[in-house]
Amino acid sequence: MNKRSDFRRISEAAEHLGVPPNPLRNGQNAGKPSVHRHPVYVRSFDDVCTGAGRTKKKPPIKSPNLQAFVERVIQALKHEVLNGFCVVSEQHLNCILRVGADWYNHRRGHSGRDHLPPARDEEDPPVVDLAKHKLVCHTELRGNLKSYRVAA
Repeated sequence: MNKRSDFRRISEAAEHLGVPPNPLRNGQNAGKPSVHRHPVYVRSFDDVCTGAGRTKKKPPIKSPNLQAFVERVIQALKHEVLNGFCVVSEQHLNCILRVGADWYNHRRGHSGRDHLPPARDEEDPPVVDLAKHKLVCHTELRGNLKSYRVAA
């Protein structure tokens, strides 16, 4: 599969649901809300949220950068986590994504945070002298996700 066929498949599914193409992508109707606020998506998502006993926060209208951040997280999980697996069930997918999201938020280095994870206990981690300490590689999901720590 390539990006072109993925886009075509998503476009066909959106057309089947009666959803107009994303106005932020093609430059038409720039003043109208984007697809993620379309009633078809909102109603079905509201049903899922209320069924789970949760509330949702609507994204602001005209927020193209918000969509870019979400797309980047999805792309990272897809390339760094999901591409290493043949998912066989919804439970399998949920398990992989749960471990992947935990790794993404607590152990993966992010360039915007000086290559440190976004969720961490101390503000400035101690500097490690590699000549005196050994590093240990911690693997998850059969070696697809790796993080490094100082050996005890």
